[in-house]
Amino acid sequence: MRWGPSALHGGHVYVAALGFPLRFDVRSGKTAEWAWSLLPQGHPRTPLVLQGNGFWMIETDETGVAARHREDSGETNWGFRGRRKPDRCWMAGGANRVFVRDSTTLTALPVF
Repeated sequence: MRWGPSALHGGHVYVAALGFPLRFDVRSGKTAEWAWSLLPQGHPRTPLVLQGNGFWMIETDETGVAARHREDSGETNWGFRGRRKPDRCWMAGGANRVFVRDSTTLTALPVF
């Protein structure tokens, strides 16, 4: 299985496996009960960015950045459009913002 870079927050490890986000409880090792068909598929080499109450990932289908609330077990994904090439896009989180760089454009996204 192809694992992406991991991130740790609040007793959970967040990682993408084959591009799909997973959340593991550090103590028990159990995963979140997210429905695979409803999750965004992210670029496998980009880390999940944790900021505020959500996580963000660069989507593989060249549509943008997908966001999801960390505790949401429902069907809610938020999308931010405007990105062109997933292999030329970088993300970072800080100061309660998610920053996305696509070639020469830098965008600061709000968090929830």
